[in-house]
Amino acid sequence: MNRYVRAVEGLTLSAERETAIRAALREKTKQEGRTIRLARLRRAPLIAAAVLLLVLSVSAALSRISMQVAGLYVDEGDGVCTVSFRQGDDLPVHLGCWYPKGIGNDYALQGVTTDENGYQQLAFQKTWNDAYYLLYFRAEAANCFTMKNVAAEGTCEVNGHMAHWFHLSGSEVYDYHTKSLKSVPASVLFWVDETRGIGFRLVRVGSETEDLTPLAESVEELDEPLPTVNDREARMAVSRLGDYDFASVPEGFALHATYGAWTVPLEADYADQPGFVHRVYLDGEYYSLHLYYVYLMDELLYYDHLDVEEPEVYGVPYTTQPVADGDFAGEAVYEQGTGRLLGVNWEHTDSNGVTLDFSVKADRLSLEELLSLARSVECRAESDPASPLDR
Repeated sequence: MNRYVRAVEGLTLSAERETAIRAALREKTKQEGRTIRLARLRRAPLIAAAVLLLVLSVSAALSRISMQVAGLYVDEGDGVCTVSFRQGDDLPVHLGCWYPKGIGNDYALQGVTTDENGYQQLAFQKTWNDAYYLLYFRAEAANCFTMKNVAAEGTCEVNGHMAHWFHLSGSEVYDYHTKSLKSVPASVLFWVDETRGIGFRLVRVGSETEDLTPLAESVEELDEPLPTVNDREARMAVSRLGDYDFASVPEGFALHATYGAWTVPLEADYADQPGFVHRVYLDGEYYSLHLYYVYLMDELLYYDHLDVEEPEVYGVPYTTQPVADGDFAGEAVYEQGTGRLLGVNWEHTDSNGVTLDFSVKADRLSLEELLSLARSVECRAESDPASPLDR
């Protein structure tokens, strides 16, 4: 995520994503000491008189995603509103890549975030305080947004889908000229695609009263994904950590994307990102297969003191059990409580002495199938710590 993330930082994701987003903000903005202000919004005091609580649920029969809106207004002042989403089934959701075809030519596409965590954002800017942001997401990845300074709200439709709009009297935006946060008005529109199971949020920074419906109705799915801000880092991570991949994958699977990040040297106070490569395969029904390998520099063994978090592989509490299969030795990973098989982990050290932690996880595959995939992982090029940073 580039600095444009800060323009909508006040429109926060749920607590489950706070950790991941804070890490992304540290990595991309290098703003030492900043944190997302979720806790303050979540604890908004309810002690003033004349409190009005509004709750609106937007859903449909057999909907794959539903939306609920809750608003808190005190003494007829600006309110605090929450928009939450819930997935309607356990089937995989194909996020796709979406684009607002009606965006004006004077708004340049500044960047596209990775879709690795189930959401992706496009930023279009004219100036620091005049911009549009389109975010689309799975409910499990972005299930709650909170907004403050809500001056007005209402319902509408976007191409036949129920939607909800908000006008904000003020939203904190990062002014990259003065390197400071400033309050500017904003308009926000949420809607869902009930069939695809995707939620959308469109934001206009710089206008408090703009009707975003026409631009939202111009949002179309692209045939090919857009280049993301992570593409260069992923290439660098593969070069520096080594190029590992499956020798073959089950029939029907194809490579969807490769994500990654390289560990920066332990310099100054921003050595806060372990190196990793994450390859994702999808089949025709969008069930996924993942190969994940991680490297944590020796200097970062004290990462607890640096507020460093290792990359999230499983996302839920888990337990492990040793497994041995021929010359393969590793561990099976199970979800804590349910006992559901999550994946297989093992270690590998290359001829350069670089030790990597590997994980393979997949939907609907057995332990035997996961072990077979783990054994098939081959090294196409070993680690190159001296690889140039501009690959």
